[in-house]
Amino acid sequence: MGATLKINSNKQEIWFQGDWNNHWRLTSSNQRETAAVLCWLLRSAPFLREQQVQSLKIETDNSSSAYNLNRGAAAISLLKLTDRILEVAEDLELQIHAFHIHGKENTIPDSLSRLVTSGDYSLKEEILQEVLLMLKIRPSIDMFSNRRNRKFRRFMSLSQDKWAVAQDCLPISWQLEVPYLHQPIPLIQQ
Repeated sequence: MGATLKINSNKQEIWFQGDWNNHWRLTSSNQRETAAVLCWLLRSAPFLREQQVQSLKIETDNSSSAYNLNRGAAAISLLKLTDRILEVAEDLELQIHAFHIHGKENTIPDSLSRLVTSGDYSLKEEILQEVLLMLKIRPSIDMFSNRRNRKFRRFMSLSQDKWAVAQDCLPISWQLEVPYLHQPIPLIQQ
């Protein structure tokens, strides 16, 4: 799942990325998108409280999620998720408005939701080793990988992984590391 929080006052964007664990029993895209809104809202709650946000515009590429949130009701399969979103918004004293956006306008959240699979590509091992040998570089950690595509024993993952040294290498100091930086395409623009 992926989401973007856009703050109009200072043009700041905060990106969220995650993947579904076995705890979630989501059988439709409507459930996944509504659950993504709930997860984003729960993760953002401390920030929204701190910033004293009073009104929130929720943009989703799922028209059912937008419609259900605006009318405050949903089909049985979406009712618990929709009600929980509305409860959280009420607890935060937020007025919410949901809007449907077309997939082609939803590029960043879509990219974030695919990071787990799009990040599974990697350089060929023999080419990487040849280049590192030629440049006389010995990386100490792979900064943008997962357990399937890591090139070094120590790695940081974009998604939660118990084998990883940490999750999300961007806010962490790299001072004592010689990082191997082969980032996923959606992060290159940063």
